[in-house]
Amino acid sequence: NNAFKAKVKTVTIDEEAGREKTFTSYWLVFATDFYEAFKTVEIEMQSIVVPVVLESLATVPIIELVDISVTENGE
Repeated sequence: NNAFKAKVKTVTIDEEAGREKTFTSYWLVFATDFYEAFKTVEIEMQSIVVPVVLESLATVPIIELVDISVTENGE
């Protein structure tokens, strides 16, 4: 599997000020190829109530994944 980073922009409307507010978030997606990663992001975006836009989708190198739930003490 490859790792992909999706940049997703969420658009909300501030009715009091009459402006749009945008929030950018980054999603990490694991998929076998670009098309599968795109489809995964697309499906997740459809489940969100507010309008979202996929700004970019790119492969990213993952060096190591660390489980942060385990400390040095084993707790």
